[in-house]
Amino acid sequence: MGQLGDNPGRGNIASILVTAGPTHEYLDDVRYLANGSSGRMGFAFTEAAVGEGHRVVLVAGPTGLVPPSAVDYRPVTSALEMRDTVAEALRESVPPIDVVVMVAAVADYRPADRVVGKPAKSSSGLTLQLVPNPDILLGLGDRKSAGELGAVLVGFALESGDYDDIVAKGTRKLDRKGLDLIVVNHISAMGAEDNEVTLVFKANQANGNPTQRLGRRNKKEVAQAILAAAVQILDDTRAGQPKRGRIS
Repeated sequence: MGQLGDNPGRGNIASILVTAGPTHEYLDDVRYLANGSSGRMGFAFTEAAVGEGHRVVLVAGPTGLVPPSAVDYRPVTSALEMRDTVAEALRESVPPIDVVVMVAAVADYRPADRVVGKPAKSSSGLTLQLVPNPDILLGLGDRKSAGELGAVLVGFALESGDYDDIVAKGTRKLDRKGLDLIVVNHISAMGAEDNEVTLVFKANQANGNPTQRLGRRNKKEVAQAILAAAVQILDDTRAGQPKRGRIS
């Protein structure tokens, strides 16, 4: 049996796993911690991939968005649920997953203890003890580095600062997490209808051109550009040529 992501003879059709939306980390049965993600970028990527004929597994946190009918949709709530559902999809997918695109804005922390019910409001204040959530993408990068995962890994970096700052931060994340491609965008993109992103490629796939800045466009067009870049990396890898040029 081939490793995950090893689907020889399937031409340009890929099996793609996408994560989208926020995660909700409940303090009690009513209140939760979350990032302000709308899920639009992940759902736009899913729609673009389905439109190109790819098979898509969509693991999404709470968004209120309706996924395309053609996808294998797996809703989750928390970061731990997303981690386990991603692992399950990678383990059970037939054919194996070729590309993993982690768009989800996973909460960095969760309450150490979840309280049952809804505690009454107090005028004395509230102190929360938080514990870090697992870094799902880092875990996948570690598996890829160990030869346990053959899929193309695409991550997203939502950063603050000027252009040079956010690209530098994104590049460091790409290297630290062992990714093939990272999509860097500014925090102003959160909840917006359009976006301006920079694609940063793994050094041995950059062919002398490690970054590609995409001008502001709607999220559907951004998704199509990211999809084209990811599929190009996959095709080059299948052909035994882990290099790429600029995607127009």
